Amino acid sequence: MKENELKILFRRVLLSGLAAKNIIADVEQGYQPTQQGINPQPTIFFYLIHNHRYGSPKRTDKYDRDNNVIIHTETQWWESQFQISAISHQDPQDITSLTAGDLVSAASTILQSERGLAELKEGGAGIYRITDVKTPYFKNDRDQSEQLPMFDITLTHKDIHVTETPTVESYSLNITGV
Repeated sequence: MKENELKILFRRVLLSGLAAKNIIADVEQGYQPTQQGINPQPTIFFYLIHNHRYGSPKRTDKYDRDNNVIIHTETQWWESQFQISAISHQDPQDITSLTAGDLVSAASTILQSERGLAELKEGGAGIYRITDVKTPYFKNDRDQSEQLPMFDITLTHKDIHVTETPTVESYSLNITGV
C-alpha cells in the first residue's frame, strides 16, 4: 500500500464515521502547501509522522505454467504513525458546540469501532496502537488560549512488489578447446 492510498483510506474511514455520528467537521491532511489561515469549520487534521519497516521482506517465487513465467513477490510489513489533532473555535456563550477535544475523542472512537476496524481491514490496513489524548494549549490568531488536543495512531499495512521473470526455454552447452 502506498502512502497516498493509506491517507485516502484513513480519511475515508474518519469521514464515514463522523457522518454516522451526525458530526459536521472537515477532515484534512495537516501542513498542506496551499492552506492559508485556519479553517473556520471544526476540523480534524492528520499527518504522517513516520514510517517504520517491520521485519524482513517475505520473498516467494511461483511458476505460472500458463504464461511460462516465474512470479516473484516481495511483501514488506510497515507501521505508519499518524498524529490526529483538531481545531474547533469556541464561543464561550455556546456550551453545546463541539470542542476540539470532542472531535479528537470522536476520531479515536471511530477508528477503534468495529465499523472503523472493518473499513480499515477491507482497505488493507489495521490498527497497531492508539495513544492517549494530549491537550496542549496555544495562542490563536485572536490572542486567545485554545486547545489543540491530539493523539498518535499506528497503522499496519503491507507493501507488495510483484515482478515476472521469463523462464529459460532452452540452453546449449558448448565445450570448446583453447
